[in-house]
Amino acid sequence: MKHSSILYLNRFKTITTLKENSSIIAFTVLFTISLFSGCLFFSTEKSKVISDLLFNFCISQKFNHSFIWIFIVTALFEAVFLISLYLFGTSLIGVAFIPSVIVLKGFFIGILLSYLYVNFKLQAIAYNLIIIIPAACISTLALIYGACNTLNLSYTLGKILISEGQSDNKPNLKRIVLQFFALLAITFLSALIQSVMFVAFIKFFEFG
Repeated sequence: MKHSSILYLNRFKTITTLKENSSIIAFTVLFTISLFSGCLFFSTEKSKVISDLLFNFCISQKFNHSFIWIFIVTALFEAVFLISLYLFGTSLIGVAFIPSVIVLKGFFIGILLSYLYVNFKLQAIAYNLIIIIPAACISTLALIYGACNTLNLSYTLGKILISEGQSDNKPNLKRIVLQFFALLAITFLSALIQSVMFVAFIKFFEFG
């Protein structure tokens, strides 16, 4: 009886935890699906233009440039996704567009990873593991957390709009701004890591 009670309590805690983190889980699943979709999309002829652009922007154009230039370009590319989330979060219709930012990020990463593997085989595996994936994990975690925040913001603003400003659950602007800059700092950290690893290891790769 005691053992059954413990099992029941654990199940209850698990269900509660899943409910409390449902948005994070949903966005993580969405990102994973979009990542694999990008990998599958690369096998079609339509992906050639996109994959070439991604390769040129994320890798080939960084050759023979300074570390500062590489960091700025990488940071701006990563920051665009996060900034887009918070822009969408300031409107009711943003609820429909917030998931698309996660999908786009996963889709682009999937295409780039596949492009590198198909064209450079073992070199690509090493490059992905050393340079792309570690930094992408950090920036994606920040993006998913930001998506949860902006989804709640958009929902709260919608309730205020519908109730004509009478809602008791008004957004804490100071907290939202602090969260944004904290996530932006994490995003810049991921860009810094990627830039450092690129400069340190790119000489070992031949992507000509």
